[in-house]
Amino acid sequence: MGESRRMLRLAYSQGVRSVIATPHYSDEFRNDSPGLVLKKCRELESWAEKRLEPGFRVYPGQEIFASCHMWEKLERRELLTMAYSSCILLEFLPSVSFTELYQTVRKAAMSPYRPILAHVERYRKLREKGRPEELIEAGAMLQMNYQPIGGKWYEERTRWCRRMLKDGYIHFLGTDMHGVRKRAPETEAAMQWMKKHLDESYLEDIKAIVNPLDQTLRSLVDTDEEADKYMNIVFELCTAYERQSYIERLKVGARLMVELMEGECSL
Repeated sequence: MGESRRMLRLAYSQGVRSVIATPHYSDEFRNDSPGLVLKKCRELESWAEKRLEPGFRVYPGQEIFASCHMWEKLERRELLTMAYSSCILLEFLPSVSFTELYQTVRKAAMSPYRPILAHVERYRKLREKGRPEELIEAGAMLQMNYQPIGGKWYEERTRWCRRMLKDGYIHFLGTDMHGVRKRAPETEAAMQWMKKHLDESYLEDIKAIVNPLDQTLRSLVDTDEEADKYMNIVFELCTAYERQSYIERLKVGARLMVELMEGECSL
């Protein structure tokens, strides 16, 4: 937790006010305990609200290495979507073929999930003309890391990233932070370039995190304080149901939240 707190401090100093935590899931990193991730996110958020800024948000998510068995784990709710949405963040090897990318996107698009391709700047096949558009038309959303956007103008990867942004093909930005020394959050150089070259509304869109559960709740109560109180109860209940499936915990939490709002329970 100490390293996570240090990363949040560093991100906060660069203007970040909400993050989605995305622990890896792969054959090497088997982070398939959603309840534990939820608990850790809530602990980090509580610390950030006290030490950094009230209202700082740490949402749960996961970076899933694309494989044939991930579909079963998603169905069993052993893997997390992004911030309680239907979106899943998918990672591939840099050498992945375009055929594999396209087939995975199509399968995801026909499922209950919306695929986000992580750090698209790493996939050489996407630099071929027309390939990003094909994936977007097939149902994909594209995520890019900040760091290469702020690179040198003569670097091939930086030029490609900036062109993708100017063409409006990027839906999300990420820090890909792994530590304060290894892959620390670096946003400043990228933000300087984007503020100068991109439309302001587009920049705000790709920076934003929209949490459907949080957003819906805040539209139903009178104050943010009330919403935070209900969200705390939901999170505590969710993490208490570690042995139940992820979706069942959310259903139970949502039911309790409704009862609270209707006055059937007291805080």
